[in-house]
Amino acid sequence: MRIKSKFFITSSVILFALLSSCQRERESEAKNQKSPQHMTRARPSNTAHEKPALIPPQEKIAPTVSLSSNEKELHEWRASREAFRIKLFSIPLSTTAARDRADAWERLAIPDNELRSSSEQLQWARMLLDQYADGTKIEKLVFWRLVSYRISSHHPGAVVRTLGDQGSSMTGEKLEEILYSALVRTPSEMPYDQALAEGLRILDQSAK
Repeated sequence: MRIKSKFFITSSVILFALLSSCQRERESEAKNQKSPQHMTRARPSNTAHEKPALIPPQEKIAPTVSLSSNEKELHEWRASREAFRIKLFSIPLSTTAARDRADAWERLAIPDNELRSSSEQLQWARMLLDQYADGTKIEKLVFWRLVSYRISSHHPGAVVRTLGDQGSSMTGEKLEEILYSALVRTPSEMPYDQALAEGLRILDQSAK
């Protein structure tokens, strides 16, 4: 009887120990499954420690004024005309010739609403060229260049303003005469294109 009782107690202790051991294993296993060591580790966020990405500031682009092709062409033409005037007026002349140069520039201007120089303008231009037919070389070349530029300086576009005017042909002859007179050459001695280039070269050298 005592042996059975002892056996029963011993069996109970062993069973209890086994049950306790199984319980601990289950708890340990469950704990391990919940443990972050067995989970896929996400890359730690360093948001709090990383500097924010620097975004380059946008360039400040100055607003551009949009011009139509006609307006742009007109603007460039006016700028070119002004550059020509400044260069031509930088050539030293006597007081009288300088005054006549300024007067000629204004009087030979072609209005924007006209296609070419008027008959009165062309007649006045021929008188001016005759007036300086006995002038100095530089005076002849200055008025040759001024008149030729003014009567052929047309508003941007396909129309040449001096086209079809008989007065322009007469003025052209006067311009050729004063050019060869300034160079002390004749058309037979120097072709017109060479005379033209030589006249422009002398004026370029004389301009300040």
